[in-house]
Amino acid sequence: MKNLIAFLFLLVLCNIHSQNIAPTLIAQNTNRLVKFEVIENKNPLPGASIYIKSMYNFYSITTDFEGSAQIEIPNDISKIEISFIGPYVSFTLKEHIDFVKIDFDKRKVFFFENKKLKKKIKLKLLQF
Repeated sequence: MKNLIAFLFLLVLCNIHSQNIAPTLIAQNTNRLVKFEVIENKNPLPGASIYIKSMYNFYSITTDFEGSAQIEIPNDISKIEISFIGPYVSFTLKEHIDFVKIDFDKRKVFFFENKKLKKKIKLKLLQF
């Protein structure tokens, strides 16, 4: 009988502990902060629209006067589109990336993680 009571007490204790930890673990893996920098003619490009698409949501943000933007987005985000007066570009956001530099002069997108260049891809300018 003592073993049964001890077992039930342990089971209840584990259940309470897991309910306190589970939301924390889930919350840590849902969002990430991503910074964008857009450059054209060797200058920052203010007013560029950045569209971020996930399976269930759509986000947009505009670059500031320094051509920069920052947004916290879910980890399931993959499709990014950037437009301004003229053409627009579209690319896939890589996992674990926290900074994206779009250089229209070089026609490249640079992906950084913890200030280290992880990948660069060639831009394809698309017309509306």
